[in-house]
Amino acid sequence: MTSPNEPDTRDEPNQEVAEHRGFDHVGVLLAHMRLEWLLQHFQSRLVRAVYVCINGFITIGLLAFLVLLTGSPFVFPSLGPTAYLFFFSPMAEASSPRKYHSRARDRPHLWLCCLCAHRSLKPAFRRASRCSCCEGLGRCTLTLGYRCAHGSVPGKHPPAGATTLIVSLGIISQPKELVIIEVAVILLTAQAFAINRLAGIPYPLWRNHAPSREGDGAMGNFDNQHPWELCTTLTVGAWGYQPKVKIKTRDDVIRLLVGAVGRDGNLICRDSGIKIGTETFGDISKILFERCRIVSGGRGPTITHRQPGNIEDVEFREIDFLAQHHAARWWGWGEAASVTVWPRTLNSKTGSLSNIRFKNVRGVAENSFRIDAHPEMPIKNVLLEDCSVEIDRWTQYPGGMFDNRPTRADDPMHEPDGLEKHDTPAFFLRNVEGAVLRNCSARWGLHHGDSFSYALEAQHVTGLKLEHFKGQSARPGLPATFIH
Repeated sequence: MTSPNEPDTRDEPNQEVAEHRGFDHVGVLLAHMRLEWLLQHFQSRLVRAVYVCINGFITIGLLAFLVLLTGSPFVFPSLGPTAYLFFFSPMAEASSPRKYHSRARDRPHLWLCCLCAHRSLKPAFRRASRCSCCEGLGRCTLTLGYRCAHGSVPGKHPPAGATTLIVSLGIISQPKELVIIEVAVILLTAQAFAINRLAGIPYPLWRNHAPSREGDGAMGNFDNQHPWELCTTLTVGAWGYQPKVKIKTRDDVIRLLVGAVGRDGNLICRDSGIKIGTETFGDISKILFERCRIVSGGRGPTITHRQPGNIEDVEFREIDFLAQHHAARWWGWGEAASVTVWPRTLNSKTGSLSNIRFKNVRGVAENSFRIDAHPEMPIKNVLLEDCSVEIDRWTQYPGGMFDNRPTRADDPMHEPDGLEKHDTPAFFLRNVEGAVLRNCSARWGLHHGDSFSYALEAQHVTGLKLEHFKGQSARPGLPATFIH
């Protein structure tokens, strides 16, 4: 339920929705093209600027080429905000093809509404006069009023505002030009679909099927036409630890659940199903999570320790999970479980993490059941008992990564943005002092990723005990366990 942006800027209750943060998919596209080294050698802002320039050149350039071939105005002002939405926030509701092409029914209405203001649409770029100013004012206001009266508000769809303006001012005055506008947007949409899918983004064919509403104030209205979800926290007005933050009461949480379900939505968490962290400034102890079911979380049970507080005596018991990779911008790459200790900022250290227990925790995930710490800050006394995990891959996001976010950018073990290249064992332990795996099992699903490897990998783990552990490697020639 916490944003991956670094530094964390989501301590305000009225932050922008995460789907508009944009640009996180650039790294995925570069990884697909084996160009992720660019982010290591150049500032990310420069790489992203080049990305926007290239996409803008390709998309608008192709339409400009059509202008030369046909002599028709395929390039017009609305394409600017359209291209911006397609490539800056491709998963926003306003960026879906449905939002654009459902506006086609409005364009003849726009033209007819302009006729009400003036019987003949004259060119807008002529010498200004009182009459022409009044004509332009009348056209714009009547057009906007008509759109709002019919539930088509330009403010919810920025390019519609530009189309409204150029039509109502008479820049476009022929019915065939309205057809050209629609053809141009279709071509731009096709380019956006190709580029975004290449970047690993599930850009929709027609509409986004699960728009996200973030924060208690984003509950919104009843909507049974489009599946939607509410993402929020257990704290009041904060997305992380604050010294005097107020915790929501039981009634508050129930009210949120009833409010979301009563509006035909879901109350979800895309970061982790259940989680301690990341703002672990205070000491935390004697915590029990039990009888939980995690459905489609970004990770299963999670402890993200990044601050000076000490965490001990935490138990996860009787938990079923389904963990998958949802989006590059969110923390969590589909880990079955994630217990990590990494300093968040330069020259900082975390407190201790000890006595962590998983009992009867089982499920399916796209990434490892992971217990991992910085070499200087090992995790102590870990028990995994009657735990089973099936590793499979069903989304289109690339595997072969450990998500260490948020963490210090200078750590040589990490790739840019806290993503570490690593294969995918079913169970992975690193820098742990005292670990017992009792009656645990690992298996592999039908869709093997190229990075799938050992049933168990343990690195720099002292006092490791395996009692009735079951599992095979994902590929022939690899041992079931790799301890080093």
